[in-house]
Amino acid sequence: MPSRVDEQNPLSYPTSADWHQLFMRLLPWLACLALAGALLFFVAYHWAGMGRWARLGLLQAVLLLAVGMALWQARRPRGRQLALCMAVCVVGVLLALIGQVYQTGADPWQLFAGWAVLALPWVVMARLSGLWLLWWGLVNMAVWLYASVWGLWGALEWPQVAGLWGLAVVNSVALAGWEWGVQRRGWPAGWALRVLALGSGVPVTLLMMHWLSGALTHAYLPVAVYGTWLALLYGVYRYLRLELFMLAGGCLSVMVLVLWLMARYWLSSDGYAIGLLMMAVAVTAIGMLSVAWLKRMAGEGPLPWLLRGVQAVAGWLAALCLLGFVATLLVAVIDSGPLTLMMGLGCLGLGFIVLRKMRSHDVMTHLALVFSLTGQFLVAWALLASSWGAGSEGGWNSAWKSVWLLWMLQVGLAVVMPSALHRFVATLLACIALYMALALHGMGAAASGLILLAVVSVWHGYSWGRGHPEAMHAWGLGLLMGLMAVQGVLYALAPSGLDSLLGTAPRWPGLVRGVTTLLAGGALLWVVHRALTACAVPPASRRLAYAAALFTAGVAFYVPGLSAGLALLLLGYALGQRLVLGAGVVLWLVALGHYYYWLDLSLLAKSGLLLLLGIAVLGARGLLARRAHEAAFRPQEHRARASRFRWALVLSTLLVLAAVNVAIWQKERHLAEGEIVYLALAPVDPRSLMQGDYMALDFALAQRLRQVLYEDHSQALPDALNGEVVVRLDDAQVARFQRLDDGSPLASDERRLAFRLRHGQVRFATDAFFFQEGHAERYEAAHYGQFRVNAQGALLLTGLYDEALQRLGGLAQ
Repeated sequence: MPSRVDEQNPLSYPTSADWHQLFMRLLPWLACLALAGALLFFVAYHWAGMGRWARLGLLQAVLLLAVGMALWQARRPRGRQLALCMAVCVVGVLLALIGQVYQTGADPWQLFAGWAVLALPWVVMARLSGLWLLWWGLVNMAVWLYASVWGLWGALEWPQVAGLWGLAVVNSVALAGWEWGVQRRGWPAGWALRVLALGSGVPVTLLMMHWLSGALTHAYLPVAVYGTWLALLYGVYRYLRLELFMLAGGCLSVMVLVLWLMARYWLSSDGYAIGLLMMAVAVTAIGMLSVAWLKRMAGEGPLPWLLRGVQAVAGWLAALCLLGFVATLLVAVIDSGPLTLMMGLGCLGLGFIVLRKMRSHDVMTHLALVFSLTGQFLVAWALLASSWGAGSEGGWNSAWKSVWLLWMLQVGLAVVMPSALHRFVATLLACIALYMALALHGMGAAASGLILLAVVSVWHGYSWGRGHPEAMHAWGLGLLMGLMAVQGVLYALAPSGLDSLLGTAPRWPGLVRGVTTLLAGGALLWVVHRALTACAVPPASRRLAYAAALFTAGVAFYVPGLSAGLALLLLGYALGQRLVLGAGVVLWLVALGHYYYWLDLSLLAKSGLLLLLGIAVLGARGLLARRAHEAAFRPQEHRARASRFRWALVLSTLLVLAAVNVAIWQKERHLAEGEIVYLALAPVDPRSLMQGDYMALDFALAQRLRQVLYEDHSQALPDALNGEVVVRLDDAQVARFQRLDDGSPLASDERRLAFRLRHGQVRFATDAFFFQEGHAERYEAAHYGQFRVNAQGALLLTGLYDEALQRLGGLAQ
């Protein structure tokens, strides 16, 4: 999607046909997302009134419906991809339901590995890069979880580090394979390749950091691996195919390792003050050399955003080290607010002078950023320290004036500093300061609406060519990143955000939410209005667009971030800005995910609302389809290729259903033939994202077994161990510990039970019991867990019982 910013024609909005094409493609994906969320919420609800056969049958019927849609759309690539994406999502939900219904407590890696294996044929047939990314995320999760339990290749390191080895290996192999495809098969060398590079480089760098810390035992293996990885990265992406993203990642990796090594050896000694100064000098030097080298690779022209990113990271790290040096060397001065303030303003002035006089010099620009960030930290320290001890209340309650001053300082720096990078950083910090200032007044959530309005205004100004383009672009990026940061904090600290941590929770939370909704809705209406006035749209369509925007704004009162996500998505498409559009998509996804934790509605009600939303979106798409012929938007493939696709899809679907139903049959046979055994338990009640409400279980037998295992192992227990324990059953079938299984014959009242040891915790089958949302009080009297035990000692949890062995909850079968 090319940018629509042009020097001759500053802004060329999409035509009505362009918008029609966008929504013809976008609405089905939004409907798919809503329907997948509805299905997930329904499963998480764990409806007691609906038996397990009905739930399992419903999920498989939905799966067949998705496959049927793919067969129907076999000659239309986009429709086929959408249906296959839905099928992949349903398979994951179905596997989660099987784990919920038949509570065996399987290791999490098995869920992700099974999901990846079953979904692979459909991912291949879809030929969609986003679906490949999802599938590769499943593979990475499975590898990480497996290695974190069992280690890797005979426990190469302890499991936590083995997870990094696993990620490094699988992503490096995938990166090499994809690069081969780029060179030999013409595969796209875009964002997918960069994601694989990140998946390879991050764990390799973390492994090297572990080795520098002395935490790894395999001599110089990490050094050899890291050196090989760095050499291949340089050789391939410097000489074989120039790729600045990869080279910039290598520079950042080296910078982080140098800083880590210096911190390890210098900060642990008495000369840590000099160590901090040397770290600041080293990071600054590496940053300068990296930017100069990368700029020479990039050639003439504007500085790429990657180079600016390297500059920003190096500047932040160097500023932190320099600030630590100043604070350590001048403790007496730091205790004096006025002197600290003067030092900070002096650093800011020095940075401004350097930028003003030598803005075209990369090295001096980098140094100016270090001085400026150090000055900002010192000014913030002086203002907050002075207000912290002021007033009768003290603390954050008396700091609001200082935070507003910091916000004004950042706004001023964003305006006057003659550097795009500095303007970006100052704008980002101004957004964070605005959020903190409003949070101190109990209105932190309103900051997201205000920042969203600023994002829309600045990006429109940049695209219309108003003001200084470089400055407008820096402000726009800073505001966009600031909005993402503030929205992330609001989600992470929901429902009150930072307000509750600062002791300034809003008196009228509904009013604050309403103000935030109005601000975000106003930004959305602004974007819609500008888009409608820029192209010829019939009056009926214009009214429909406004009504849809108002509806979305109303729904956003209950799903915060929905209006912001849609506004950014439409704004990014209108202006041809991929980054803005991508931010909108991320906000939409996060908003729907966060919707799970809104506790005013049950999961079943949320599932119903998402189902209605998905149906409404599909209906809107149908109305659009009636207004124009769809052939232009849905190219058709050759009949023979579509026929092969249909046969492959039918065969793969039969294999998936066979695998799922064989697993169900095995669990049902276990329930029918297994012997009843009771274990004493002690439950607690947290929440699981994927599987609804549940009780975390611990057993008296597990506690006794854990004690015996500690006594049996002279050294530390392994992180993972599968074994069997012999128990004795009393007349009520309650199991009591007898001994660890040594292979000796069992008495008539003895049974073997399989157990699993995971990171010091002993588990019998599962460590959780799932129940319907809102039914926790029904299980407060739980005293025993009932299991079915087969001839191999494997257990299935079937229910919870009170002290008199009376069943609790009455869960439907």
